[in-house]
Amino acid sequence: MGQKLVIINNIPDGASWKYASAVYYRWGGYTRVALDEIAYLSDQISYKFDKPNKFKVGPTDRFNLAFLESVSGMTSDLEESIDYIEELTGAHYDTSNVSASEGVIAFSQKEIQNLIGCTEYAVEIFWKFDEHGQPDMEQTTFSLSELTNYYGDEHELEEYAGMTDEDIDNIKRQTYHFDNVRIKISDAERLSNEIPDAWYDPVEDAFFTTIY
Repeated sequence: MGQKLVIINNIPDGASWKYASAVYYRWGGYTRVALDEIAYLSDQISYKFDKPNKFKVGPTDRFNLAFLESVSGMTSDLEESIDYIEELTGAHYDTSNVSASEGVIAFSQKEIQNLIGCTEYAVEIFWKFDEHGQPDMEQTTFSLSELTNYYGDEHELEEYAGMTDEDIDNIKRQTYHFDNVRIKISDAERLSNEIPDAWYDPVEDAFFTTIY
């Protein structure tokens, strides 16, 4: 059974952050699926920014157009987001053949909140840009805290994860550590390939599992 995922794209807003867009996936709420999608989006955004600025728009609008081209698109109910894109491009936006399995994107704050409100899991990306307005993939980070389960001790593994003594012994032998709140987007593919299903983190002195 699919689990809904929303990827929230934050961009700098002075000393703080603001939502630029949110992408809804009908069945993306699994740890490795989300990591693979983040890696894909990172590659796509880099590729789009290597191409000429077709519509001669500012950095934020260019970033939003690049994201629109990297996912399936916008559905007809996202009227505010469609109006925004049509104003940027000067062209009618076709909502046919948009698939929630491949990512539905919203740009208006109200419609972003609506997508967030109907999801089961969320990943936030905090995009950084260099002095030329290009996305900086070494400074851009994301949080995976909602897609990793935390267990403070063995009793929690037994009670909440239903694990046996043998399961727990196996996890103890699988040590792994990463900061699941601040991950470089350039590490998403590597992390997807190496993260265990379950592990003991000696730095946190805690157990973790992925959602799979």
